[in-house]
Amino acid sequence: MAKEYKQKGMIFTFVFEKTVKDGFLSRLSKIIPKNNLLLVNLKCQQSINEKRVEDKSRKKYDGKITSVSFYRQLRENKNIFDPTPTKNTLVIDNANLSPSKVATKIAQHFNLLN
Repeated sequence: MAKEYKQKGMIFTFVFEKTVKDGFLSRLSKIIPKNNLLLVNLKCQQSINEKRVEDKSRKKYDGKITSVSFYRQLRENKNIFDPTPTKNTLVIDNANLSPSKVATKIAQHFNLLN
């Protein structure tokens, strides 16, 4: 998709959960040019995450979890888990950060602003 729109890169997010097929990141790293796959683990408290899950902006995207009860069910059944960061994974607690501040932190960390 990034190629179609002549973009230099692409950012997408997903939740590490059991429906993500084994080897997903490995396969992704074969498609994306070397050193261009930048991993970021966003974290926040459960209560904040639950509030965000219900935000109406999520409803326009297919596949997004939009129900707190469904989210809780996934967590209780241990279907959602924290990823094991690699040595190059940037971890950000985004509890009190706006999306634009998080994006700026990511861009600064990976020297993407030049």
